[in-house]
Amino acid sequence: MIRYILRVFLAAMLLVPALSVAGQVQVRALVDSTSMLIGDQVHLKLEAKAARGISLADPYWPPNNDTLEFLSLGKWDTLSTGTLIYKAVFTMWDTGYQVVPPIGIPYSGNGLSDTAWTTALMMEVRLPTDSLKLNDIKDIVREPAVFADYLPYLYALGAIVLIGLIIWFWRHPVKVKKEVPPPPPPLPHEVALEQLVALAQKKLWQQGMVKEYHSELTHIVREYLEGRFDINALEETTEEILDQLRKRN
Repeated sequence: MIRYILRVFLAAMLLVPALSVAGQVQVRALVDSTSMLIGDQVHLKLEAKAARGISLADPYWPPNNDTLEFLSLGKWDTLSTGTLIYKAVFTMWDTGYQVVPPIGIPYSGNGLSDTAWTTALMMEVRLPTDSLKLNDIKDIVREPAVFADYLPYLYALGAIVLIGLIIWFWRHPVKVKKEVPPPPPPLPHEVALEQLVALAQKKLWQQGMVKEYHSELTHIVREYLEGRFDINALEETTEEILDQLRKRN
């Protein structure tokens, strides 16, 4: 419940324009999209406007964790308008509404030394839609009539032959052990779909069991990654899972 209240509070913060004024420096953080699939790469851009004589240092980035991971960090560049930009790429490894914490930009000059902070960013992280979509049941396709449907005499002849074969095999039984091949295992996205439907039916979120809901959802995602990419996902940490995915790429 505390985690839910914190997220609501941070979402309210986003209603304030993403412009932080710290002394003589104005900064803001922008992303190309606030909606993403789990594991997708999102481009983040810091924009800063500084007074003459003010220099900026490298930003204070939030540390990587089980949910948020920064994949690449750039450097400060100056546009023709005088605006400073810093580009980075990050991803997220948990579904639902997740938060990118404020980013600090240290600056100094003109007798000042301080840090300007951006506002937090709220991200919506989703599972791939093909693992969640339920397709409608298709109608039975009826085959057109074939020539054999109009040959009852041949059917009668075939029935006589069949009866004769049955009698012959009944008098001369042949013991044949037939091995029935096992059915193919379900595909990873089919397993994940069934588990997601079962999780939705539990209505944990509606009962206020947010922690249990996220725990089961994370377990489903890890099982999907393990089956889909043939990696050890259930017993590994998030960092170890990411290392395995990078090696496969």
